[in-house]
Amino acid sequence: MTTPEALARRAHTGLLTLSAQEVVTRQQDHPDLSNHVGVRHASALYLGALEASRQLVVAISRDSHPVLREAEISYGSVPAGVLDFRATPAGDAGAEALTVEVVATSLGRPVATLTATWAVERAKP
Repeated sequence: MTTPEALARRAHTGLLTLSAQEVVTRQQDHPDLSNHVGVRHASALYLGALEASRQLVVAISRDSHPVLREAEISYGSVPAGVLDFRATPAGDAGAEALTVEVVATSLGRPVATLTATWAVERAKP
């Protein structure tokens, strides 16, 4: 099984800032992430946004194991170059679930928005 960290590395995505209020990740402009006309694959964009979301859930609920329940992404415009993904909590964090919104930007303009709901499973002693 591939770990979330390995997927993030494969998608050339790394952490820029980390707090319980906001996470920012950056996806490099790498040929592996683009299609034959030089446009970012939707799957690479999704992975970058999902990683920012996962990192925020980990930052908020330190002693838990996040499990993705649901995710929806909407694509607004064609991404180019380096992409930044800003994840913030969407609403109040529940005891067992957390919803996160991620805005992906390319060259300073929004290109996609991901909303993800994570189950928060507490670590067993």
